[in-house]
Amino acid sequence: MMCFCFGNSALAVCIPFDVHTTLEPIQIKSGDTGIQPYGTYLASGSCEIQEVGTGQVRVIASTSCYRISDTVIADIYLESKEGGYWWTVTYKEGSGSNTNYVYTSKDVAVKRGQYYRARGSHIVKKGSTTETAGTVSGSMYID
Repeated sequence: MMCFCFGNSALAVCIPFDVHTTLEPIQIKSGDTGIQPYGTYLASGSCEIQEVGTGQVRVIASTSCYRISDTVIADIYLESKEGGYWWTVTYKEGSGSNTNYVYTSKDVAVKRGQYYRARGSHIVKKGSTTETAGTVSGSMYID
């Protein structure tokens, strides 16, 4: 997973993984060029956390497909770190039918003095095929 930080936000972008949800990187054979696609339908997923005000954050998730799919899901979770573990504070489900892109966001008032991050769940369904991936943003301390 690659994470990029821009100002007061943390962005996560998923890297291609095996379609069977084992979250193992695809093996590229000698002679192959470029990055192999994640799957037949799921192209990418991303999640992000932004500080939008004093004690206020926005979490965002998006899922993109190579082609129109029956169902596209981009669920977003806000997590806080307590006692060395990440706990889900809240979440929002986002889905669309017969589309190739879904975007979900949620603004949340949070306790100051803690670390927070976003986690995304990305699912694409087409016929009997289901492809999934997960993303996690970098953490952000809310002062």
